[in-house]
Amino acid sequence: MATREIERAREIQGDFADVRLPEIPQVPGMIKPSEARYLYWLASQAYLGHGAVVELGSFLGASAMHLAAGLRDGGLGGELHCFDRFLWDRDHAAKFDLGLAVGADYRALFEANVRKVYDGVRAHSVELREITWSRGPVELLFLDAPKKFTELEATLTTFAPYLEPGEAILAFQDFAHAPSYAVALVIAGLGERLELTHVVAGGSTAGFTLREPLPRDARTWRELDFSRWPRERVIERFETLAARIRPDDVRRKLAPGLPMALWDLGAKDEAVARMSALEFDDALQRHWERMAKGPLYARYEGLFLARGLARPTTGRDKNALTRFVRGLFGGKRRG
Repeated sequence: MATREIERAREIQGDFADVRLPEIPQVPGMIKPSEARYLYWLASQAYLGHGAVVELGSFLGASAMHLAAGLRDGGLGGELHCFDRFLWDRDHAAKFDLGLAVGADYRALFEANVRKVYDGVRAHSVELREITWSRGPVELLFLDAPKKFTELEATLTTFAPYLEPGEAILAFQDFAHAPSYAVALVIAGLGERLELTHVVAGGSTAGFTLREPLPRDARTWRELDFSRWPRERVIERFETLAARIRPDDVRRKLAPGLPMALWDLGAKDEAVARMSALEFDDALQRHWERMAKGPLYARYEGLFLARGLARPTTGRDKNALTRFVRGLFGGKRRG
């Protein structure tokens, strides 16, 4: 056990390439190979057996299967509780062709996938904000589904009484996903309560060791609501947290979250200026090109244009778009 305590206490920022995965069935999912290795390592080598492992947002089980395999192979057992709506929606149907109708309940499919690896999984069909917990301590809390402030407030308040400082690890799958900037800003607001312990290169996941109890009262959460902060505080908190990220790809991926936050908070000119000044590598540029084809474009059109990303248009739309770009950049289009 002492070896596990030493292992989990180490700050690791990398791709966990030294972790050797067992044979795990492949299912559709959104986690990267480095994140799969991290989750397996977390459950097999950093888990102490002092509480349950809980996942919020499970989809078809790609991440749960790696947590499950880690619990199986780590020798300590442990319960794995997975919370999701388990209802097939239009976004799922657009990405994955499994022959499921929109609105179909796919919980049985999830359970069948994960139980191939580990029988100690418990699936809970529930809306995110309606999650309850009364099953004792939680040692590993893996958060995928909560991405907005209200969702993070609700879920972290629910689990706060069961997370023991010094023992609990909270891993956020969308930490570096720029449109989910609320995750980073809530973590930044929590300050010394959470100690950055793991950053997964090649992915978006970061893990934090709980050092002080999480807030449970509405007054403290109002103070953590970054929509109430002065613009200067939003910038300072975000940049202070981002400066602690060493893997270049993760830091670059996270960085557009600040312009997106400023855009949503009404500081659009500053958001555009910051977005146009960011360093994008080829992988990040391709990622944003894909996002430009989706629903985020309408919300953040000015930020996409700041990166030279415009949707193909014709006729009047094209002329209007040209005038808009020239207005932003003085007639010059920036890459």
